[in-house]
Amino acid sequence: MSIYTLHRQVRCLDKTLCGNGGKYSTGDVLFSDRGKRIVLGRYIAEGGEGSVFAVHLPSETTLVTKLYHPTRRMRWREQKLRLICSRPIRSSSLHPAIALVKKFPSEASSPPAIRPDYLSPSSVKSYLSCSLRFFFERVAQIRKSTTVALHVGKAIHATLQSFNLARWQGEDSSETAMEEAFSTHFLELEKTEGPVDYADEETRQKVRSCAWNTVKAYMDSDEVSSQMPRGVEVGLSATIPGLPVPVRGVIDLVQHDLTAVDYKSAAAKPDAGHAAFDHELQLVTYQMMIEEATGDTPPSLDLIYLVKTKTPQVIRVKTPPADEQRKQRIADLYRIAYEGITTERFHPQPGIQCSWCQYRKECSEWCKEVVQKSFRSLP
Repeated sequence: MSIYTLHRQVRCLDKTLCGNGGKYSTGDVLFSDRGKRIVLGRYIAEGGEGSVFAVHLPSETTLVTKLYHPTRRMRWREQKLRLICSRPIRSSSLHPAIALVKKFPSEASSPPAIRPDYLSPSSVKSYLSCSLRFFFERVAQIRKSTTVALHVGKAIHATLQSFNLARWQGEDSSETAMEEAFSTHFLELEKTEGPVDYADEETRQKVRSCAWNTVKAYMDSDEVSSQMPRGVEVGLSATIPGLPVPVRGVIDLVQHDLTAVDYKSAAAKPDAGHAAFDHELQLVTYQMMIEEATGDTPPSLDLIYLVKTKTPQVIRVKTPPADEQRKQRIADLYRIAYEGITTERFHPQPGIQCSWCQYRKECSEWCKEVVQKSFRSLP
């Protein structure tokens, strides 16, 4: 049994609705939608989302309540609370808690929807791949431990950025300097990204050595042109007709001839056709950004794969620039994703990706709740 309970439509005893800048205070009496009488006790804290109090309920232990401000009550936040309420937590240092979600007359229709300030290729691809995973990861922001592959990929990417910036700025880009940079990035990411799923220290050291050898293979390869890059980690944006927010992205490397380059780390040699198809959204977006910023079309949209095999490989996959039809198709994907996110269409999209998804437990609980609701609504 969960120690959390979710109550909605909380009202003051005298029917006066709190909120809109009004302050709750100790001694206020509230009623839940289930008719439970709740007395606010000691004030604990005030945050951006709402107020926190100790509460007293008849015949129950002292609990803790969070009362949300009217502008902070949204459907996705309520979904997040339901997930919290579905989890039993056992701790000698924690008392049971009750989550109270305030409902106001001005919200009689529907709570405010999600309004992102911008979209990115990664966010749109995430939503289109599985909108429910998008919700868990980017809206509810449920943190998960960092996978080994993600940690290594970020460490490699950060080191390549350091390497290209050093070359671009005329600084030390030697192997010794970059090995030091790699070590720094590897350790810092472990701290900032949370725990990494390494089996043991021996495995961690083997993975670390393999990753550095992969970076070194790139530095020694023919892919490192004698020409200085035109830009490193270039942040650009694009405007899409019918989309009320801009599209933003960061291009890993822009070569002297405007070729856009994105680095990928992989465990096996990629298939060129599949790679170009899988990353079309990202690459065509980069083309649209460069065209809007410079007025010129890049001659190529390239992926450089750093393959973490026993003998590391560096493979460039070249893709021709998109024509107007392809760009229109990508623009349609952005409009579809924006409409889905802002109308909060979040549902599972089962596939092979479910086998390695970190949100399988949350997805299972969500599906169970939907089925139960469907049965309750039957005549």
